[in-house]
Amino acid sequence: MVAASRMAAASASKQSKTGMRRMTKLWLFFVAAFVVWSLWSMWQQQGDLARATNDLGRIEEQQRKAQTMNEYYKTEITRLHTPEYIEQRVRKDFQMSRPGDVIFTPPKP
Repeated sequence: MVAASRMAAASASKQSKTGMRRMTKLWLFFVAAFVVWSLWSMWQQQGDLARATNDLGRIEEQQRKAQTMNEYYKTEITRLHTPEYIEQRVRKDFQMSRPGDVIFTPPKP
């Protein structure tokens, strides 16, 4: 009877060790899967961050250009409220002159 109980204890101990090995392998598999998933997520986020940084730079450049144009148009609006500037623009853009002005035109080559 003693031998049978020793065999049963040895068998139970062997099954326990086998079960522990299986649990350890399963646990390591889940840890490895988690690490792979984490690395994959980090890699994707780095790509997203690089794209967002590029987009931010492009948008900031567009904003600078728009601000420059906005300042130009504000200045132009302010100038258009003065009669001298209006006269200058009319003479330049529409080739108009006042009565009595002498217009010199260069000869065509």
